[in-house]
Amino acid sequence: MNIPARFGVGSGPLVLLLVTSCNTANEHARQCETELGPIPGFQCTDGAVVPILVDGVQVDQHQSGTQCDQPAIADANCRVGTRVGRIDTQDAVWTFLCRNGDDMVQLIGHNPATGATCFFETVFEVSQQSDALTVETGTVQGLLPAPGDSDYATVWKAPAQVAFQRCWTCHGADAFVHSPYIDGAMTDDGERVVPNVSGPDSAYYLVGDAFERRTRGNERLRSIHIEGNGCLECHRYVDVRQFGEDFAEPWDINARMPPDDPGSMERDYQALWECAQDGPDNTQGCSWRDVPGE
Repeated sequence: MNIPARFGVGSGPLVLLLVTSCNTANEHARQCETELGPIPGFQCTDGAVVPILVDGVQVDQHQSGTQCDQPAIADANCRVGTRVGRIDTQDAVWTFLCRNGDDMVQLIGHNPATGATCFFETVFEVSQQSDALTVETGTVQGLLPAPGDSDYATVWKAPAQVAFQRCWTCHGADAFVHSPYIDGAMTDDGERVVPNVSGPDSAYYLVGDAFERRTRGNERLRSIHIEGNGCLECHRYVDVRQFGEDFAEPWDINARMPPDDPGSMERDYQALWECAQDGPDNTQGCSWRDVPGE
């Protein structure tokens, strides 16, 4: 793993974090399977295509920048061909994301009953690490290995490498982040691929030494809270500033939320936004609330 020079390789605390929490991909898998059950193997082609719309019409060509109705929020693009899939098992729901243009795959496993959650990501240019994988039309093709397969640790990153990217920065309130972009992907039965399995009081915690050391300390999972705020009756607040400067322009939250009466909670949302901007410590009536854990 390459450590950015600005952190100081010999500075002590960072080295300690990486050494003590850098268990292998297989060890992390065993920890996760204890709480989530077996980790499934899958192919990107098992997932549904995330549609790209322009003026309400689905297009089959990449659009420049964010020039589409519902751009991606993680990297602000309108690329055609990204796939997202869901696998339901006895104890968990799994979602995988195969972004078009990225030679890599991401996977989240979540146990709705307990809140236990695991994040996984393949190595970059994963198709060059396994003979079973290729890239066609911008997306990884082939069967991604499951724990027990000989190439599992070659394809999937060690947990410290994944935790170093701080997945919980965006996934701070719940395991799954919803947006008009990702919710455009539908199953054959007409359901959204990415499930809505959490509420304002749902348990949520991250499994694995590399993640627990971070999210139970200074970066613990928490969200802002305003008593009586209508938005928080259905879900916790996600600070959309985490998604970058491009977020505010493509999406008008009040044009979409709440789903049954868009714009009717404009004042509630404005209060949350102002608290996120100024911080709970500087906003009367707003406070931090830890996300319920294990």
